[in-house]
Amino acid sequence: MQSWLIQINPDEVSLSDHLQEIADGLKEPEGEWQLQRYGRQIAAGDQVFFWQSGPEGGLMLTGEWLSAAYQNADQQWYAAYRLHESVQPPLRREECLAAPLLQDLLLLRRPQGQLFTVSEAQSEALKSLLHGRLAPVPENPSLKPFYTLVQKIQRQGLHLSGDLIQRYHLALESSPLVILAGASGLGKSWLTKAYAQASGAEYLLVPVAPNWVAPEDLLGYFNAMQNHFQATAVTCFIRQAAAQWHDARRYQQTPTLFHLMLDEINLARIEFYLALLLSALEVRRRGPAEITLADGSRLLIPDNLRCIGTLNMDASTQPLSARVCDRAQILELSLPERPPEWFAQGPWADCCSQLWEPLQQVAPLSYRSLNDMHSYLQAALAMGLDWESALDQQLVQKVLPQLQQLQPHHARALASLAAVLPERFCLSRQKLQQLQQSLQEMGFAAFFPLA
Repeated sequence: MQSWLIQINPDEVSLSDHLQEIADGLKEPEGEWQLQRYGRQIAAGDQVFFWQSGPEGGLMLTGEWLSAAYQNADQQWYAAYRLHESVQPPLRREECLAAPLLQDLLLLRRPQGQLFTVSEAQSEALKSLLHGRLAPVPENPSLKPFYTLVQKIQRQGLHLSGDLIQRYHLALESSPLVILAGASGLGKSWLTKAYAQASGAEYLLVPVAPNWVAPEDLLGYFNAMQNHFQATAVTCFIRQAAAQWHDARRYQQTPTLFHLMLDEINLARIEFYLALLLSALEVRRRGPAEITLADGSRLLIPDNLRCIGTLNMDASTQPLSARVCDRAQILELSLPERPPEWFAQGPWADCCSQLWEPLQQVAPLSYRSLNDMHSYLQAALAMGLDWESALDQQLVQKVLPQLQQLQPHHARALASLAAVLPERFCLSRQKLQQLQQSLQEMGFAAFFPLA
């Protein structure tokens, strides 16, 4: 069995705060760690020591790997871990250096990096120093199923925090309608599907059309020519949920959840096409709820049905009314203030950090865009292309085309971007100069100018 030592920067994670959150029931002792190396050497059951760097740091926690290392959709390596004991007081660097067997410990000699191997002899020496100062890490059994759910979702490659997933989880438990808002490409639809798959819920995605103006567009209509009711996928899905709910009640089982996801929920006026279902979901708070369909039949809205929508706010969408806002839980997704770690890991890291804020002011990037750009950069490097040329191409192919309606007040943002754009980025600099010139001469500019 191999032993490992993880060094953690206190500016990123405070181990003492993390331990307190576990004691308060806010965090789970289990989690996953992103690996920069040793991805193929880690095995389930290996011991892990957690070291907090900094003058007040030291060895603070012990645990084990719960799994061998695995890769997500972006080929990043992770390993699941579990914390076992806290070290009270923490084992300091000076104490370790006083032990002859630990003087060659790589962390103490050259503390660059996050993950270090620990020999069998060094592991026994550490355990000897820890004797009498270990306390079990508290566990909140009620949280374990949720954090297992979070890990399942994040292992699908979804770049969203556990906190946001927790908010989505609680919203589904407390509201008949949950709406995920934010710019296109942030992972809204992906979250709904990933959560349903991880939780074992049935899932139906329905794209909302701009021409929906009545409940019949969502739930079906009566075809007078053929004298029968034309059901939609939504109606069939709700009937399946109702049938499963009846069966679960009959056999005293927990019913399977059914997640109905309305993609781009505000492409049409929500009150027009969703009125019947929205009212029924509100009635369901107080008891059984039904909808009368276009043929006069009744459709039960069971307790195991959840209604979810994704929302973009732009010129092509309808605003949310106070009635919808009052009945829904609305979660807003956004990008972090700096490039995500999985994207910034590469020779382009420093350049992306400089460009990030000016780009966000001009053409905000989405996770979908970042995924595409990352794949392009990796493919370019594999072909022997330098990363500067590849990133320049991506800016002019993926980012700058978003600039369609520039007004005079955008001039400062364009100037800020031009000031940090590397000289070698010829394609991007040329396009920016065209936009700036058009803005100065005509008072407006667009990536695709009008003929």
